[in-house]
Amino acid sequence: MFLCAGVDKYSSYERRIGCTDAPAGKESSAVYDLWILLVIIFHLVEWLRQTIFMTSALVGVNLVPVYYVLSIIVPYGFIILFAAGAVGFSSDSDCQAKQPGRANYLKL
Repeated sequence: MFLCAGVDKYSSYERRIGCTDAPAGKESSAVYDLWILLVIIFHLVEWLRQTIFMTSALVGVNLVPVYYVLSIIVPYGFIILFAAGAVGFSSDSDCQAKQPGRANYLKL
């Protein structure tokens, strides 16, 4: 669910709305783009990891070693959780007001 929401917020129409520090265009899009992308990457790998676990449990295929290798993403997830939240809360208040969907996604 967060994967789909992240792709939606990454390509949202709000990304082109300018802020005080970032005029309309690529600069306004760059305020949240990197952090939304990093969150999307985490959720994509975590979705794949959980799918491998369910396949291993339900089909009986031994994919548990792959599941454990993909567990390396968990510390990355904690780092991105706090860093993206910090960006969502500490960005320019004008950008938070003009791009609320993108800022709120990072706050979740």
